[in-house]
Amino acid sequence: MKKFSWGNSSFRSGILRTFILFQTLLILFGIGWVIVSYTDGQDGLQEAIAITESQQILERYRQDPNIALPVGVIFSAFIGTQDMPPAYRELLKDLPVGMHELSEADVIDYLGYESEHEFHVLVHELESGGPFFYFVSDIPEQTTQDLLIENVLTVVFTYVTFSVLLGGWLAWIFARNISQPLEDITNAINEIKTEDPTTRLSQTWREGEIGELARSLDEKNQRIADFIQREKGIMRNISHELRTPITIIKSTLALAGLKSSAEASHHVAGDRTGQTIEVRHLEKIERASRDLEAMIEAFLWLGREFQAVDDPADATSCVERAIADHHYLVDEKPIDLDVDLQRQVKIPGKDQLVYIAAANLIRNAFSHTEAGRIKIRLNENSLTVQDDGPGFETQVAGRVCEPGVKSSNSQGFGLGLHIVEQVCQRMGWHLEIASSSTGSIVSIVFVQAS
Repeated sequence: MKKFSWGNSSFRSGILRTFILFQTLLILFGIGWVIVSYTDGQDGLQEAIAITESQQILERYRQDPNIALPVGVIFSAFIGTQDMPPAYRELLKDLPVGMHELSEADVIDYLGYESEHEFHVLVHELESGGPFFYFVSDIPEQTTQDLLIENVLTVVFTYVTFSVLLGGWLAWIFARNISQPLEDITNAINEIKTEDPTTRLSQTWREGEIGELARSLDEKNQRIADFIQREKGIMRNISHELRTPITIIKSTLALAGLKSSAEASHHVAGDRTGQTIEVRHLEKIERASRDLEAMIEAFLWLGREFQAVDDPADATSCVERAIADHHYLVDEKPIDLDVDLQRQVKIPGKDQLVYIAAANLIRNAFSHTEAGRIKIRLNENSLTVQDDGPGFETQVAGRVCEPGVKSSNSQGFGLGLHIVEQVCQRMGWHLEIASSSTGSIVSIVFVQAS
């Protein structure tokens, strides 16, 4: 029994794809947020470093006003403006109390060089009305960038890993919880026998949308089962009603044949012509009754659900019988019948089906060919019938296997090739048709369906 598998779960895959897309967008948003935070954090880190260093220096100065204040490349501290370099004095003298980030233009104008550093100045009033404490921070950008990049990469890696693991787990749980009932009900449907309406899916699934689906499937299964039962009853009745007159016809023919033989023995030779014609008519009726009986058996078998065929069909005997049964159609025609049948060809199938398929092809060729040659070839791979008839008209050439479709010169009902196609589909064979104005080639290739 075929089970519902992950590879067939397009619904679950769709849920997972949606979650993955959502998770990807969420990760991209998070990374963007981290990058923005990094840009803002660089300035914040510069200020935090400046404040921390300035507080440490200021604390030491308050403990010992005579200590030497640092004056260097990165950090410089001044009490008042009198000890500052002239360039610093002009740059810082008018700054109010607080933290200041100087613009690149101010640095160039006052210091005379273009700094690639973050230039921060902290102004602090030591006491009311007293001198001001100036702390200058000229930290290279690369110093803070390296630190921030290391932290940012750590944050991004942690965030992405956590998001993927948590999001994947939640997506799997969510998709499984949604799709599992569908998988279960699909497996249950595959196990239901169509002719058995007693299995009720709604007894297992009662609630929600799955319950509604189960009830709808139960109703549909019941209607299908009822339809199948009606069809079986009709087929049984048809089979019985047809077999009864066929049996009567065959019995009557047998009696008529015996009577004709008895009467023929009392007639002189010159009076046997009429008797011969009567016998031919009886033989024709007998052939028709055999064909009808074979068709009933075959159609009943085709109407059943697929069943394996244990014994192979004798294709050679079936084709020979089909040729003999329909030879009367070419008895009065100038036709060269070229028959080449491989002996003892056994193929998987039923004799009735092989006979019906072969008989339809042979009957078509015999009926529509008025003169020329008809070739019939049989081997273990295929049955081919080629004729010199008028072929199929252009407007119906591509639809000759459809029921009711036939050429304008056909006297039948347009069901012959449709029946052959149905037989081929059931047995796993291939029907190949090639037709032109100079004749047709129709082949049945005996290939079992894989």
